[in-house]
Amino acid sequence: MVISVLIPFYNWDISGLIEDVLLSADLSECPVEIIGCDDHSSDPTIYDSLVEHFKGIERIRLFRNDSNLGRSATRNRLVDQASFDHLIFIDGDSRLSEPKTYIANYVRSYSGTDVVFGGTKYVSKKPSDEALRLHWNYGRKRESKNAAIRNQQSMRYIFSNNFSCSKEVLQQVRFNEDLKDYGYEDSFWGNQVLHAGYNINHIDNYVIHIGLNNNNVFLSNSDQAINTLADKIESEEANHIVLLRYYRSLSASFYGKFVLYLARNLNSIARFVLRKSLISSVLVFDFYRLGKLARTLKKLLLENR
Repeated sequence: MVISVLIPFYNWDISGLIEDVLLSADLSECPVEIIGCDDHSSDPTIYDSLVEHFKGIERIRLFRNDSNLGRSATRNRLVDQASFDHLIFIDGDSRLSEPKTYIANYVRSYSGTDVVFGGTKYVSKKPSDEALRLHWNYGRKRESKNAAIRNQQSMRYIFSNNFSCSKEVLQQVRFNEDLKDYGYEDSFWGNQVLHAGYNINHIDNYVIHIGLNNNNVFLSNSDQAINTLADKIESEEANHIVLLRYYRSLSASFYGKFVLYLARNLNSIARFVLRKSLISSVLVFDFYRLGKLARTLKKLLLENR
């Protein structure tokens, strides 16, 4: 079996991740090509340094987008560049948790499964920088789950930072390039994969997410994701999103409507305490996201009257 390992990255040095993949490939005795795509990083020296560092290694190809295309278009472009029928996607701000067995684990999982998700871990040590703790807390409590839990709620844990599938799947079901901003493009893609008749499985084959964002960036990304969700709220593919389902559940009762009222009107305060690291609670972040969604949907409703 021959595999294309595809790495989208932006403003991140992926040399360590490439070394992890090379080690994993050599130990698995599985031929690989590694293709990295820089989505037009604001610091072009990152790409230049990578090209110089891996110069002359034929199984590594690197290219750079002429402009920032976004997460969906960059992944689709990587698929088009892949030479082989089996693909592994790894986001650039990651390292392999167990490099020695990573590729071998995916190879063993291919039988009878169309798309396999490996899962995400975060470092166990709390960041010394308080501005990074919200992202760290959220990742550990909401994203870092073992395969047994993820398979119980398969669609809830569709994360495109670490998965494998055949090239055919991604030729038949492309990432939606209309979703240019951050958020939910992987969840929407996973929903389309299921509706196309492909099956999904989760295994314990982790990457470590090392690219923690500070509070400003993390909250900004969350806001963009909620705007994306609000724009797609009438689509079937949005129905499985947990935040939207919770919002709809609350909207159906008097008590729930009161919670939404509070979340909507206290949204600015919640953002302030999170941004200033006064609180790094995931529950407060959930309350903030709920209020942001409620405010966004109310605004859209008023605009469409």
